[in-house]
Formats: sequence, C-alpha cells, structure tokens
Amino acid sequence: LGLSYGQASGTVTANFSPRFRYTGAALSADLAWLVGAAFAPLVALGLSAKFGLVAVCVYLLSGAVCTLLALKINRWIERREA
Repeated sequence: LGLSYGQASGTVTANFSPRFRYTGAALSADLAWLVGAAFAPLVALGLSAKFGLVAVCVYLLSGAVCTLLALKINRWIERREA
C-alpha cells in the first residue's frame, strides 16, 4: 500500500490546477477508497469461496496492473498536452 499511496500524492495533485489541487486530491482519494476498497473484502471472500485462494491473488494483481495502466495513461495525457 505504501508503494502505491506514496506515488499517488504527486500524481493526483498534478492533475488539478493550483486553486483546486487540495480539494481535487482529497475527493479523488476519498472516492477511490470508497469505491475501490469498500468492496474488496466482499469480492475476495466470494472469489475464495468459489474458486480458491489463487483467484484472490489474481484479483489483487489485477489491481496492481490497473494502477500501472492508469499511471501510464496519465503520463501519456500529460505528454500530449505539453
């Protein structure tokens, strides 16, 4: 969690103008925790009950892959705008 959360502070705030930087970063983080983390235990429980623990590992790895993909898309958009 520290690896992804440490990088998020700079990445998320750079997407907002200085006037809205704090509000945008706070709302983004709060909504991400609400949507992304709120249902993760339920999904993991369902996956482990139906498919076993290997499915939970794949589910967690998919979150890491999605994070890396989002960072790559964000960098591509920043380079395109510059």
